Amino acid sequence: TVNDTFVKLVARELPFGEVIFLRGVLSVIVLTAALMIVVDLRSLVTAFNSKVLWRALFDALATAFFVAALVHMKIAELSAVVLTSPLILTALAAFVFGTQVGWRSWSAIAVGLIGTLFIVKPSAGSIDVWALVGLIAAVFSALRDLATRSISHAIPTLAVSVYGAAAVMLTGAAFGVAENWVMPSLSQWAAVAVAALFLGLGT
Repeated sequence: TVNDTFVKLVARELPFGEVIFLRGVLSVIVLTAALMIVVDLRSLVTAFNSKVLWRALFDALATAFFVAALVHMKIAELSAVVLTSPLILTALAAFVFGTQVGWRSWSAIAVGLIGTLFIVKPSAGSIDVWALVGLIAAVFSALRDLATRSISHAIPTLAVSVYGAAAVMLTGAAFGVAENWVMPSLSQWAAVAVAALFLGLGT
């Protein structure tokens, strides 16, 4: 929540891709430092495989869509949309991993998704585009979590998180091709740093 709040504040003043890139850079630094202290940098070599990279890709896409929606929506409304991610994850796990999901869980998923429709408003001429963008972020978040489950327990969590942060950073850089970046002020740097710190702690 702290991360989202500070990102929303600074994203009103700086280009979208720049905010994602700067936060990504600081997140990589924070997580890499934690990896050095808690585990070992050599674990990054062990963690370099297709499953980790797929997770990093889904993480980057989830972040891009989420921040795009965050700039244009109230945090409470976006949170309500993104909270469908566990519901989507449960449904995907049933199809991908064959996880047993009872009728009560399926009912909860259906009710949750129907509730989300009241926010997205998918009727002709009145669809909330940014709520739909938030829903796409929820889908990619569910795919990220699904990919996480397939990663070996031998790979340190921090190493996986570093790759995710790096993918987010590169995604921000890609958006920068079509943006005019500016030098952040000290207050903007501080906001991005706080966001990166809390994102790293949350990760």
